[in-house]
Amino acid sequence: MGVSACLVGETVRYDGGHKRNAWIADVLSAHVDFVAVCPEAECGLGVPRERMHLEGDPDAPRLLTTFSRIDLTRRMLRWARKRARDLARDDLCGFILKAKSPSCGLRGIPVRLEPGVWRRRGTGLFARVLTERLPLLPVIDESRLAVGAERESFLARVFTLARWRAMVARGGGRAALARFHAQHRLLVLAHSPKHLRALDRLMAAGERPSALRRRYLELLLDGLRLRATRAKHCDALRRFVREVGSEVSAGEAREALELIERCRRGAAPLGAALEAVGRWAEARRDEFRLAWQTYLRPHPLAGSVCETV
Repeated sequence: MGVSACLVGETVRYDGGHKRNAWIADVLSAHVDFVAVCPEAECGLGVPRERMHLEGDPDAPRLLTTFSRIDLTRRMLRWARKRARDLARDDLCGFILKAKSPSCGLRGIPVRLEPGVWRRRGTGLFARVLTERLPLLPVIDESRLAVGAERESFLARVFTLARWRAMVARGGGRAALARFHAQHRLLVLAHSPKHLRALDRLMAAGERPSALRRRYLELLLDGLRLRATRAKHCDALRRFVREVGSEVSAGEAREALELIERCRRGAAPLGAALEAVGRWAEARRDEFRLAWQTYLRPHPLAGSVCETV
């Protein structure tokens, strides 16, 4: 996973400091290998250095030093395009960028339109090049990681992409694609029933695996960007119970469906249904066809997804 270097404690900021994020550096780092990137230091601007800002057209701003007004736009873009090409070969599964940065910020970066007039409409130069070069790559800034639902969606996409890459590396034939789809159907359903229907149709169309993969991945990651709401979680849980209903007692299935309905109405916490179904599946791991569904644990940091809805 790519990360802005200052977020993992590297002293590369304009003032010689860092912006170490404890959750990224101490928690997430246990589950991913980071590729740390600092656009400003790596393009040769040094540490410490003069502050910079964006100026001009918010859709194509220039990068200027704030006091000496040196235009660094061409230098940064030339470096960014080469770095993005190199990163494309690294098979990254995600990227965490520094918010509010004129090089790394994803959105809402101040752009100086004229003396005294600023608009928060810009995107950092490296962030723009990275997202254009790697449009399917899950990308977030560290400020959005503090929002539970956005963090959960980002991590679901990152680790789903990692599983996808592993599947493709093993050959990725039609049988492997069908197995991958079965494993991820409930996860997609909890984020976007519309995307699940589209993926089901795509799998049924009978395209060759080589033609199928790109469109499948686009739909999959696009669907996982959408928020997994309480109602959609309940739909996914009901689907799980119905599909394994023949392998449990009628009483168990009825109890689970009643609990899910209470959760849907808000009369019980969603976590209660998730934990109950999770224990139910774990106790019968060898019996359930769907025990290996990724829905109940889409990534290694998943605790209770109810915390995000």
